[in-house]
Amino acid sequence: MALCGLCQGIRVDNLVPYCPPGRGDEAFRVGYEHQPNYRALEKSSRECPLCKLLLHALEDGAAVDRMPEEIRDRSESRIWLIGGQEMFFDLSGPMRLSQINIQAGNAWRHTVLGLYADEGERMAVRLTGLVPDDPAATSGDVVGREISTDPSSDRSFALVSRWIRECVAQHKECSLTTNPGVSAERHDEIRPLPTRLIHVGGPDKSPFLCHTGGTVGQYVSLSYCWGSAVALTTTKETYNARCEGIEFSTVPKTIRDAIVITRRLGIQYLWVDAICIIQDDDGDWQREAAQMGLIYRNALFTISATEALDASVGCFTKYAPMLMQPVKLDYHSHDGKRKGQMFIRPQPATVADSLDRSPVNSRGWCLQERILSRRVLHYTKNQLYWECQKHCAAEDGTIYDYIFRLKQSFDLRDYSGSADPSSVFWKWCQLVVEYSNRKLTKQSDKLPAMSGLASEVARRTGDQYLAGLWRSYLHVGLLWESTPGKMVRPPAFRAPSWSWASLDGPLRYAGMNNLITTSAPNIDILNTNVTSAGEDAHGSVSAGHIQLSGRLKPATRSDGRVYRPTDGWGSSEPWGYDVIDSTSGAGIGCAIFDEADSAVPKDILCLRVSDTSRQGSVAYNILVLEAAGNQPHEYRRLGVGRILLTGWFDDCPGAAITIV
Repeated sequence: MALCGLCQGIRVDNLVPYCPPGRGDEAFRVGYEHQPNYRALEKSSRECPLCKLLLHALEDGAAVDRMPEEIRDRSESRIWLIGGQEMFFDLSGPMRLSQINIQAGNAWRHTVLGLYADEGERMAVRLTGLVPDDPAATSGDVVGREISTDPSSDRSFALVSRWIRECVAQHKECSLTTNPGVSAERHDEIRPLPTRLIHVGGPDKSPFLCHTGGTVGQYVSLSYCWGSAVALTTTKETYNARCEGIEFSTVPKTIRDAIVITRRLGIQYLWVDAICIIQDDDGDWQREAAQMGLIYRNALFTISATEALDASVGCFTKYAPMLMQPVKLDYHSHDGKRKGQMFIRPQPATVADSLDRSPVNSRGWCLQERILSRRVLHYTKNQLYWECQKHCAAEDGTIYDYIFRLKQSFDLRDYSGSADPSSVFWKWCQLVVEYSNRKLTKQSDKLPAMSGLASEVARRTGDQYLAGLWRSYLHVGLLWESTPGKMVRPPAFRAPSWSWASLDGPLRYAGMNNLITTSAPNIDILNTNVTSAGEDAHGSVSAGHIQLSGRLKPATRSDGRVYRPTDGWGSSEPWGYDVIDSTSGAGIGCAIFDEADSAVPKDILCLRVSDTSRQGSVAYNILVLEAAGNQPHEYRRLGVGRILLTGWFDDCPGAAITIV
């Protein structure tokens, strides 16, 4: 099948959005004008292989939704091909393309995600050079590359080695020092070693567990899903045997692949939790869990078995075959002096699908492993990804400025001074929200699985940690909000009622930006007491209370959920209850309760925590409490809310209360 005339006319310089300098909007070019409408593309696809690929991408590729029928049938829904993500004002330099977006219709700029909007849709396909010395590649116009079919191939390891070298030598964001005098060899990569590591051995030597004795060096860490159980662990009974040697055939495939990766990259040590922590020694587990953040932070990089459901799957999975073969195009440089070849191929999966929606990134423990690792080598079902503090590089040649914004924004370098507390606390709240949507095999790990991140925040700010909250921003941290009907309190005590760690399920901080930047605290902290359950000051707790001075006033709630107010808490779904003044019977605000409706009492107590000014009015952010029944003036949390009646607390004097 031969290419149609329109496909033969594709050039790198006519794909990119272009606006000549000094010219008006009339000179703006959005990209390459392809078929006049969707039906024309369908017709041409019967003869042209590239039109067939474009149609496949629009119909069955990475689209979240199918193409709307009104786009299919509209005669003026022109097909556009748009290269890259930037506007070009000069076509003499390299285009650096690895992706083409397909647009159907004219409203694609209305969507950020590159899917369809009211009148348009665009889908992604990949633009690649055949070999690195082809003119399309050497010119810099096409930076996309062919993906290896085997992640264990020499070619794949050569790419990973290059990523490591470039990141260590060139990325100051990925260093652990802010010292500008550190040389290119980056001596800061020699870091304190964890208590135990797997010496990965070699072709003629089995791996074995070794005690590092407080020495320094380089090692790699592993992030993976255990699944229901890991077939090989270290216990008090097996510890000596592990130190003598680990029979390679008994190692679960994910850990076995990680050992091979570490060996082939010329690194001696690997850290894996199942083997490097004595699993049935509670004291050892507590000590090592407290160091988890440092272990991932100090690792040269972390291997992530990103799409492996459990430890038996491994890292080296054969990539899924493409449903359609790449289409070859002639390459012509913008000046017409160089000719070569380039290929357009289907995009196997979006980077968000491969990374953010992967099995590993649905697990609670793996959040801090990803955030605190300065570099992560992701093994997915479609290609390799290198995610560091500077960017995310894909095997196909695409460089993403960021994928998981929280990772790139979480600066891990050593500081002689302290960071801006409000900025760090903002990120902590975002991390808590993200974490609340993840799963834990052992529900008792709720606080330990965030311990490394909490330790990092404490190091950066010097703030006091209170079972998931921070003392300096307690007036904000207390106002986490549950998702009605989705939060469950475990049967055993895990955290005080005022901590988000006391419940399981998705939560959020409503209006978080306003809460942090503009809300004024209306409570005084008299005393805090949180008892750690082990050696980790940022891990599990056995008890806790906070003693506050504030205004506490009784109210009642409505009989059922109502629509939320439209002052920023607007929603089309029944979400919270009306808060009703006990004297007048008037509705004065809204409350959202932590647990199911059956656990909500009719009579409630409202604690004024902070005030938020908005559009000339003041709203009171409240904790909803009930008497705990143990001691006078002792209460437990039921939920949060907002009082919208100015002056409602004026007749209520401050009092000292304890929340457990």
